[in-house]
Formats: sequence, C-alpha cells, structure tokens
Amino acid sequence: MLEGESELAIDGQTPQRLTAGQSYRIEAGVIHDARNVGATVAKVIAVYVVEKGKPLAVPAE
Repeated sequence: MLEGESELAIDGQTPQRLTAGQSYRIEAGVIHDARNVGATVAKVIAVYVVEKGKPLAVPAE
C-alpha cells in the first residue's frame, strides 16, 4: 500500500484493513476482493506472477 486504506477480503479469512506501508500476498486461485476505505483513495503497487499462456484472472464461480 502506497497511500490510503483498503479492506482486503480473502476467501475463508477475516477481512483485514491495510494502511500505507503494509503489504500482502494472495495465493494463486484464491477468491479475493479489495475495496477502498477512508477518505483518501488507496494506491497500491501490484506484482503478478502468471504462468505463460494462462490468463491473469478468471471469474469466480
């Protein structure tokens, strides 16, 4: 997280609030969602590791 705050919901876990300076990791294939919370727009840097030929994301079923 670069700026702001966000709430990260990962399937099977309690949602967590993230603030600037914190990091997180989501395993491949895990259903997740994040949303901005607070008055400042959340800004993040994201790095994706994707198998060659596979899509970046797939819809949850």
